[in-house]
Amino acid sequence: MRADTLYSLKTKFTALSLLIVVPVIFIFMIYYPKQLSIIFEDALLERYTEQAMAASFGLAVGLSTENYTLIREGVAQVKRNKELLYIIILDTLSDVIAVDNRTEYFPDVVFLRNLPRIQVESSIVRLRQPIIFEGNLLGELLLGFSTNEIDERLGEIRQLSYLIGFSSVILISFLIWIMTSKLTEPLVKIAHAAVSFSKDEAYETIEVNTKDEIGVLTRTFNAMVGKLNDKTSALLESKRFNEDLLATIPSALVTIDNSFRVVSVNKSFCRLFQVLPNTVEGHVLQQVLENLGFPQETIQSILYGKEFYDVEIRLPVNQSTMENQPDDIILRLTLTSIVRHSVSSEQLKSMLLIIDDISSDIKAEEERIKLIQELNVSTTKINTLSGLLPICASCKKIRDDQGGWNVLEQYIHDHSEAKFSHSLCPDCASKFVGDLPSINKKSP
Repeated sequence: MRADTLYSLKTKFTALSLLIVVPVIFIFMIYYPKQLSIIFEDALLERYTEQAMAASFGLAVGLSTENYTLIREGVAQVKRNKELLYIIILDTLSDVIAVDNRTEYFPDVVFLRNLPRIQVESSIVRLRQPIIFEGNLLGELLLGFSTNEIDERLGEIRQLSYLIGFSSVILISFLIWIMTSKLTEPLVKIAHAAVSFSKDEAYETIEVNTKDEIGVLTRTFNAMVGKLNDKTSALLESKRFNEDLLATIPSALVTIDNSFRVVSVNKSFCRLFQVLPNTVEGHVLQQVLENLGFPQETIQSILYGKEFYDVEIRLPVNQSTMENQPDDIILRLTLTSIVRHSVSSEQLKSMLLIIDDISSDIKAEEERIKLIQELNVSTTKINTLSGLLPICASCKKIRDDQGGWNVLEQYIHDHSEAKFSHSLCPDCASKFVGDLPSINKKSP
């Protein structure tokens, strides 16, 4: 799996940090406006109360001295507030002395007198301020203020808190991303290097100058890479040596795994059967042997997996992959087991099929045997007579080894390949037949 298909480590760190920071920011965005609204509401109510007290003081002086100018000034002082909805001045008998109503409906005086001194409703703030002068109650001042100012200020506070919150999330995310990028950069390099190692792409060290745990991990990783490079070089050198060694072996070699697939073949195999390694390696052994023209009986013996030695088979020319072969191919097969140990000390069993082309040897042997047979025949035909032959001085008979006397012709016939045809020489012919001109006549 490629490293870039995995979730980045710094992305995970960033997400984990945001999971911690973002809820805190959202709590701040909810809690901070609420606390500010309480503070602002208390300050606004305090200001309304101060205005009400100042107005009640002026009204107290005006009512006590019956100075209506002071009364008007006290009322005018409250009316300067743009949020004022109504102002009602009552005497001690709860009779209305003066009213300034800015609402659509006239306030219920009885209802207002029974309210607490300060009451905050959804859209109005109601205040009830007594008018006292020198300890004497002269009446009550009822005031109503709109909450528009509070709502506007709270809206501004919420917008500001949201802006601060989202900006903080973005800024903190960016800072966390940069910090995690710096912190995880060595780990990311190690991850990419590990993926490259798994693909045999590169064995490079990583440069990190930090002295923390990541630096220790990186230096350990670099030491491991150095040892791996050394072992890899030694392994490659050993592999090249083994390949060169196998290339010099005249026998065709086929390495077979425990699932009967061809693991590797040497150059002698490719030369013998005139095939390329990639057309054989990794393929099913049975299919490979069938394509090469091996007999089914031999293939089944190999697939049985039992070792055998020096088994000879004959491949007909028309069934083998070898071209330009005038005669059948004779092969000698040997199947042996190979046991090797893995890194985990587990025994891994494979098999080695050794194939020798003995066609020329068999042909030479056949020619030698044929020559010997021909020589034997010739030898039997060449029986020469040698040594001293006991022959009769009179009848010319020859004595054999058993002491019998044989006619000369019979003896020579028995002890050689010579055959006789009887005739008369001129001397004998003249003796027995007479003078015959035709016989005695010599050739010119």
